[in-house]
Amino acid sequence: MKTNTAPDDLPEVCYAVVSETPGKRIGIINRGDLGFYPSDMDIEGDSLTEVHRRVERLNLRLGVTPAQASRMLAGSMFGWDTPAALLTPEEFATKCAGRVEGA
Repeated sequence: MKTNTAPDDLPEVCYAVVSETPGKRIGIINRGDLGFYPSDMDIEGDSLTEVHRRVERLNLRLGVTPAQASRMLAGSMFGWDTPAALLTPEEFATKCAGRVEGA
């Protein structure tokens, strides 16, 4: 499923919340791949808040920061050359704010 080169400062893999359907809410994202792979890490009885916490803990175990996970999710959904995947959240927000001010 590799489509193009992802930024080298992103991890090889991370977890993400990809759905609100119980049992199918946690996905695995591989750097450079479009889309995600389903995981068996979701527990159907858990609230969405608990699922988000589980994803954060799983990523912390891998050494993945929330900012990196956010960029990985954006890259897997919109392409690895999109600003949301290439820039840190702070850089992205600054860039977007400049566009709004200049509009």
